[in-house]
Amino acid sequence: MTILNQGEFRTVVREEAEKDGYQLVDILSTRSGMEIILDKTGGITVSECGLFNRKITAWLETKGLFYDNFTLDVSSPGLDRELKTDNEIEWAKGKDVKIFLRDPIERAMEVTGILRDFNKDEEKYVIDKKDGTELAILRGNVSRIRLFPQDIKPKQRR
Repeated sequence: MTILNQGEFRTVVREEAEKDGYQLVDILSTRSGMEIILDKTGGITVSECGLFNRKITAWLETKGLFYDNFTLDVSSPGLDRELKTDNEIEWAKGKDVKIFLRDPIERAMEVTGILRDFNKDEEKYVIDKKDGTELAILRGNVSRIRLFPQDIKPKQRR
């Protein structure tokens, strides 16, 4: 059995994703294999994830890299996905986000609103809050940012 070269794996996955019109969001190592997270404009479907899984699985098999206990999962980033790169943050302009802070602002450790701007040079985010006010947040005070879709209700506990 050949050992999986993660650099080669990431390159092949990215190239194949781009050929199919997808954006590679992330590749995660799991206890038993890898998880590929893909997206595209308008969202990726379960069927598309399945097709891409079969394509990458076939490549792994031709390289002798697929073994019995290895699992390969392909999924979408989800409606409340974390925004990790500058490109993802640029893409999220105009969308509802939740920003988790390192230090509180106005006694809050989380801020929600519409991401109006992201200025890389000044390293700050500008949020339009629900109350109509604007808030500038320095990048150094942000621990993470997630999409925060307003039209999805939290699950009810039974």
